[in-house]
Amino acid sequence: MSTHPSRRIPAVLIVPIIVLGLLSGCHDAAPPSIEKALDVEIRAYDGERDSLIHRAYRAQGGQPIWLTKEGPTNEARALLRQLCEAPKEGLPRERYNAQALIDTLRAAFVDAHRESGARADSLRRASIAGADVALTRAFLTYARDLTEGRLEPSAVQGSWNVEQDRVSLVDLLDRSLQEGVHGTLDNASAQHLDYAPLRDALNRYRRIADRGGWATLPDGMTLAPGDTTGAVARLRDRLAATGDLQQRDSTHSRFKPYGAELERAVEQFQRRHGLTVSGAVDDETRQAMNVSAHERVRQLALNLERHRWLPENLGQDFIFVNIMDFRLNAYSEGAETMEMPVIVGERDKQTTAFADTMQYVVFGPYWNIPREIAIEEILPKAESNPSYLKDNNYEVVNAAGDVVDASLMDEESLQRYDVRLREKPGPTNSLGLVKFMFPNDHDIYLHDTPADHLFQRTTRTFSHGCVRVERPAEFARHVLPDDWSQRRVREAMDADERKRVSLDHRLPVYLIYLTAWAEPGGAVHFRRDLYGHDPKLQTALDEPERRPASCTQIDTFFEDLDRAAEQDRGGWLAQLVSR
Repeated sequence: MSTHPSRRIPAVLIVPIIVLGLLSGCHDAAPPSIEKALDVEIRAYDGERDSLIHRAYRAQGGQPIWLTKEGPTNEARALLRQLCEAPKEGLPRERYNAQALIDTLRAAFVDAHRESGARADSLRRASIAGADVALTRAFLTYARDLTEGRLEPSAVQGSWNVEQDRVSLVDLLDRSLQEGVHGTLDNASAQHLDYAPLRDALNRYRRIADRGGWATLPDGMTLAPGDTTGAVARLRDRLAATGDLQQRDSTHSRFKPYGAELERAVEQFQRRHGLTVSGAVDDETRQAMNVSAHERVRQLALNLERHRWLPENLGQDFIFVNIMDFRLNAYSEGAETMEMPVIVGERDKQTTAFADTMQYVVFGPYWNIPREIAIEEILPKAESNPSYLKDNNYEVVNAAGDVVDASLMDEESLQRYDVRLREKPGPTNSLGLVKFMFPNDHDIYLHDTPADHLFQRTTRTFSHGCVRVERPAEFARHVLPDDWSQRRVREAMDADERKRVSLDHRLPVYLIYLTAWAEPGGAVHFRRDLYGHDPKLQTALDEPERRPASCTQIDTFFEDLDRAAEQDRGGWLAQLVSR
């Protein structure tokens, strides 16, 4: 038997209807109150009495949060619109059942006047209660995703160990109801470092992708200043698409040679993508230009998720290292005061993403060589060359730290930590002349290096996992107490003695893995995913089940809601909902 479309019951209402059927017993029983229907719905969604859903409704006195006798509140409408526009935040609207919520509310507030009687009233109360709880659940899910991320970082990127500031979602809900959903959620997400510029970049690149993307350059083609080939016009189109080049007269410019203006635009593109800045289009630059707009949108969305994994408040004074940018930025009183290139771990000895606090600086450091490196890299050389340890400034120490004869070192003693290997201080020491310590389980820290020439490389993955800084004396002056002048720092670095200096206050250090970010001025940066974390994150973020995603009729739905409320004017709806 066919069912008239207006009488069809949305899938999300099936559970509430069954439960209410059990509650009402016989057909003529008095319909339960909205509070009773609401309690049934809460228990159907979350059985735990101390769940977020329960706490949210207790905070609101057990009354509907989003629905009143006049219909959905303005904040309910704002929430629906926010859910429908979730892709603007790099979030999938399917995850929040936005269209199903609209269908449920239409059934409860637009179509319900077509039926009458006690049983119809029960179903209406179930619809209203179910819709209210579903809206609350959607808000809590969306708010958590927006402020903390959809995934637990360590579960999808095991090398990410940064403690988050957990938001009280019930408090956020209350603030949203008092101050407005859109503004409250927008302010909550904007607390994350450079989140808002990155979100704007995502939407800007999505519009580019929706328009067909940008021109690509043929494989194998290179271009340089002075070239006049037809590909120069194609290069102009490509750079204009992402704002690196301002196309004033597209017709005339197509015949212009590769001049100074185009060279500057290529240099800007290369800086934004972490490439060697030459002003010429080499193979590496061409490959970066040919990455599709859709792929860049995906990359921006992945890094929005990573931004949500960061604490809301990084502090006023902190050190921030973006591992994939090979760069350190230092902040004092909330403003950036220093930046410098760094060297990070090789692809098979990756630098872990984590946060800790710097506590002290060591001048003239030993390098206590990690057990795996000692066994796998140094021990075989020492066994084949008896003078290898002496020639390379290594010494063997016991568990108490006393120097012992090198003959006591073998794989078994190293495995048991009976002995360990260390490199003595000096200008050739692998840690250089100073190291910056924030004790952690990963045995990673910042340090000097004698291999200064490696900082000239564009891709700087040369360490065993620690982070090497380009200007250690300047950095030491930045982190040490005020009475440490540049001269005093230099003298301590050049001295023969080992010296440990505690900091006046502990300094947060963040080692973070980002392959895309945006500056407040609008410049968007991309980096290669050298450690291969992006595909894993993308797989984890993909929704396994695709639900209706339209939301295309939301404005029509709001108009229908207003029309239904006007027709009701205090009738059945006002009697169904208690407030």
